[in-house]
Amino acid sequence: MRDVRIEKLVKRFGNVTAVAGVDITIPEGKIVTLLGPSGCGKTTTLRCLAGFESADEGKIWIGDQLVFDSKQKINLAPQKRDMGMVFQSYAVWPHMSVFENIAFPLRIRKTSRRKVDELVARAMRMVGIEELKDRLPSEISGGQQQRVAFARAIVYDPAVLLLDEPLSNLDAKLRERMRFEILELQRKIGITTVYVTHDQEEAMVLSDEVLVMDCGKVIQRGDPEEIYFDPHNEFVADFIGKINFLRGAVLNCQDCGSIVSIREEGFQSEIHTTRTDYAEGKKVLASVRPENIIIYPDKPQEEVNTWPARLVRKNFLGGLFDMVVEVKGKELRCRTPFKVEAKIGSDVYIQIQPKDVLLIDIN
Repeated sequence: MRDVRIEKLVKRFGNVTAVAGVDITIPEGKIVTLLGPSGCGKTTTLRCLAGFESADEGKIWIGDQLVFDSKQKINLAPQKRDMGMVFQSYAVWPHMSVFENIAFPLRIRKTSRRKVDELVARAMRMVGIEELKDRLPSEISGGQQQRVAFARAIVYDPAVLLLDEPLSNLDAKLRERMRFEILELQRKIGITTVYVTHDQEEAMVLSDEVLVMDCGKVIQRGDPEEIYFDPHNEFVADFIGKINFLRGAVLNCQDCGSIVSIREEGFQSEIHTTRTDYAEGKKVLASVRPENIIIYPDKPQEEVNTWPARLVRKNFLGGLFDMVVEVKGKELRCRTPFKVEAKIGSDVYIQIQPKDVLLIDIN
């Protein structure tokens, strides 16, 4: 195992800067996810790390080995970077058996036949496909093909594992199961792993640390809970899960919390929060996750952050109710695992606990 360091990485395609000065450190044995929408630079960053793209500027280290340096003209070929990679398309060869697909990286390294048999058998045991060794890819499922791709990526004990949206071609149920299998495998072998995805839930489940990217830059990095509960800006808050924004300014700030004056069109009120890190007069977004809005059929006793509302939409999603309420002309998204008896068009009350109100700086 080795750590990975990327310093001031820049990659351009003509006049478009796909990666704009990215700095990343991935600790040894950890799994770090590059998360962001299409076109944010996450896959290009991964391809530069792997050596499939040549960056225009910057440096890349794998452990103590400098594998790329634009100034010194160092650019090691992919096969010399000691990395295993799982592609979005799996890239298994249709004319080769499962065994031969997994053995291929060993064959090109001139590994002895006895050692090939030993290492392939070990890799197949790790991913649970021993009984498939003689089958062709056309004779196994998509999930099994993905396991073949994983086994091939780890069979020669690379220092780093790169995963480029490896679950995007699977159905929802299998994708959920494979998340935990990937995590278990990574923990078992302890390999330093870089994972690329646009799926927020995937990133939350798998990562020791998440790097949110946009416009070729890392916008925020942190563990999954930090990214979710303490987003640094509107983009991160909006991209990571669902959220409601209320624009306003800090009216009063004390040690116990703040009061924000909301001045949305139609919805002019005050909202209390336990956050104390913004000065009076500062323009902010008072932000609330849908699961933190409580709906009552009648007015609750507690009046702080409580407003009358009208139920506009209600959808049952199996494990929860997804709803929209209108408060003084402002629509808010709500989610709850509890059955809501109110009908669409009914008058209800909503309440938000001060601890659940996030404040985000308006730049």
